[in-house]
Amino acid sequence: MVYQHVGYPFQVWRWLCDANHGVKKEERQQLIQVMKQLVYAKSSVDFENYWLQYYVALGRTNIKSSKAKKSQIKEIVQVNDFLFEVQSESKEEKYFVDMEVGICDCPVGQTGAICKHQTACADKYMLHLPQEFKNIPASRQWLVGIALGRKPPLDFFTELQESTVEMVASSVVTGEEVGSSVLTGEEVGSSVLIGEEASSSALATNTDNRLCPAVHSDDDFVEVPPRASKDSMVVQQASETKLNEFICFIQEIIKDYGDGETDVALERAMKVYGRFGPNSMLYPYRRGEVVPNTYCERVFTDCKLQSCFVQSPGYPRNLHCKYYLNTRMPFIKLYIENEEFNVDGQRCENPMMCPMKPLSTNCDCDYIRIYDGKNEDAPLIGTFCGMGRFPHSIIGSGQDVMVEFISSPAGPFLNTGFHFNVGNWPGHVETSGSRNGTCDWVFSSDTVDRGQESTFLSLAHWYPPGTSCSYLIRGRPDEVVHMYFPSFRVRPIEAPIRPYDGDCGETLIIYDADREDDARIMKMFCDTFSRPLEKHDFISTGSAMFVKFESRTGSYDGSSLYYWAQYDFFNNTHYGKPVEDTVCDEVFESFVRPEGKFGSPLNTLLYKTEENVVCRYHFKAPRYQYRRILLTINSTNFKENEDPLQ
Repeated sequence: MVYQHVGYPFQVWRWLCDANHGVKKEERQQLIQVMKQLVYAKSSVDFENYWLQYYVALGRTNIKSSKAKKSQIKEIVQVNDFLFEVQSESKEEKYFVDMEVGICDCPVGQTGAICKHQTACADKYMLHLPQEFKNIPASRQWLVGIALGRKPPLDFFTELQESTVEMVASSVVTGEEVGSSVLTGEEVGSSVLIGEEASSSALATNTDNRLCPAVHSDDDFVEVPPRASKDSMVVQQASETKLNEFICFIQEIIKDYGDGETDVALERAMKVYGRFGPNSMLYPYRRGEVVPNTYCERVFTDCKLQSCFVQSPGYPRNLHCKYYLNTRMPFIKLYIENEEFNVDGQRCENPMMCPMKPLSTNCDCDYIRIYDGKNEDAPLIGTFCGMGRFPHSIIGSGQDVMVEFISSPAGPFLNTGFHFNVGNWPGHVETSGSRNGTCDWVFSSDTVDRGQESTFLSLAHWYPPGTSCSYLIRGRPDEVVHMYFPSFRVRPIEAPIRPYDGDCGETLIIYDADREDDARIMKMFCDTFSRPLEKHDFISTGSAMFVKFESRTGSYDGSSLYYWAQYDFFNNTHYGKPVEDTVCDEVFESFVRPEGKFGSPLNTLLYKTEENVVCRYHFKAPRYQYRRILLTINSTNFKENEDPLQ
């Protein structure tokens, strides 16, 4: 009996000490002590009290402590309802935070963990963090399932949640009024056996099937008024049923891990539980839904990080599997970077003599294909095979991706296949304008007048080599275009589809024209030597501006030139003829217009400077006409100088 209990606490202790589970060191001892007390409870009342302690301990999360540390982040820009751009505290970088799916593109946020940028957005905009633990029965059942490998029934947690109503048997015994049917402490009768006396029924071989009922009815319970003291209550039939269910649950764990080989067996079991989810009850939707009448086709819908786990079904020969992946919002991301990948696309007569093939996109036999859409008719992102750690993640251009896995009839048996998570990646913004083709956009001042979003973003998803995106910003004849980058980052090309050794594998060029014109380049950015230029005003001399992005390499996970651009239009109407190389000087000639009107500049961009703005107006008439110039001032409105000394 004592020997059987050793394996179970050891299993829980290994889980608690695993850094991946985020349990604080100071809380591990308490959790393991409470679990030991649960196993060795001497009565149903003790068990209920210990379980309440365990429930409270499980309810602790690191979320509260992370919220308690007030972040000093001040600069947060809301892009849309759930997408934010946050300035880093330690670097000259900005990160996108998607509060709907709970992810940030900082190093911590990419793992799905809560980062300080998400916390800052939640505090400022009163939003809920999706990763927060919800203290509900289903969540507590899920945590215990992870810790133990199996789940107790859901109602096992439901009743412990009640704070004002206690579910007890129809006959309630308090104080010393303990009958023969309910025994506490050392007064153990025949109905419930504990301690060493339970070897014949409770924790023995469990030959009596009545000890482990499949379900129990709610008719066995009655409500007790809230004024009743919890310390004065005991549970009769309900507690016995709950205790028996938990005993059976513990017995199954002991049976699996009571063979003495705990070190190897538990380590192997934890890996199996974490990756494959051997118990379908533990992971009901994590591995997708099987397509009827197929061997390995699965459908994953509404995927979020750590909720959809795609994996190959071992590595049988002559296999053809399809995985249909979907997220609620674009862009869908396959978190496959640094994951073990073992799809050896080569034929070998002797599997033991097969050389290891590195990761490659040239595959003849065994491979996976990834399509940017719902089926094979969608664009092919890539074909992959080989062995090693996958070097990068893959981001689709929409909400759907299909993965196809094919193994040859004569492939080796020693491969293990692949596995990765699926989630959502921020970066999608609904913008105004019309699109021609894949990423050629036309924006006009009409869309700004209608109140639509006057912004555009760099490509945040995969795109093939030779991709070219253009943005034509066109105003009315008397308007000029103003554009600036609230956020701009330049990084090396990390996931190229086609390698490129030269400079400027990707470029972004701004033209002071309505088309490509090398004589009218305003600025050029390059991935190898350019510095980002944020909040710098680019102003056209005419009514149009043309921006073009080009990539020689392509990318599996978005552009190396990350830019978020905003644009608007300003009235640049002139009453007279503009004088070159001046800010706002104008000339009025009698032979062009003998009469007319003039005023201060309508283009308010001229006043966006710390220097004084001086405009001069010249009126000219031929001498032979002997004309005079008559000026009539209709109205003036000068801003008062707040400094009386000037």
